[in-house]
Amino acid sequence: MVMNNMFQWVRHFSGVDQSNPQHQSFMRHLQKELKAEQPLTKPISSLRITVLDLETSGFYPDGGDKILSIGAVKIKNSKVQTDETFYTTVQEPDALSKEIEELTGLNKEELREAPLLADALTSFYNFAQTDLLVAHHASHERKFLQHATYQAIGTSFKHRLLDTSFLIK
Repeated sequence: MVMNNMFQWVRHFSGVDQSNPQHQSFMRHLQKELKAEQPLTKPISSLRITVLDLETSGFYPDGGDKILSIGAVKIKNSKVQTDETFYTTVQEPDALSKEIEELTGLNKEELREAPLLADALTSFYNFAQTDLLVAHHASHERKFLQHATYQAIGTSFKHRLLDTSFLIK
């Protein structure tokens, strides 16, 4: 009991949002399904794949950099599914510097009107489900998704994430 209260206190002061039990319940259910998946034992052509890309305000989520947008597309039977796409911005207008605005094309107004991080992540995970995630230089996406998922929803990031950067080496 004492340890549980301590964990609750630490989460409260670390910025973890536990105010939405639906987000946490959805993530717990998704994590159980992910645990049951065995993508490494299947041919890649048979896997459900979601290719993702994050736009961020920098390179260091632990240093205060934020996810600004999440984009993704499904691949089924080795074919890009142009009708199965996902895109959302994240409500982080103060995190957008002039340099990142020029680089990404994002603007403060669209980030002001965007969903909160917890809602954006839940929508993305609802889109991706238990798919194998694929990204270029995936360590960047992994760091941000791990940090943001814990901070916004209070759960761990459990998806397998395949990095395509090895293809260019």
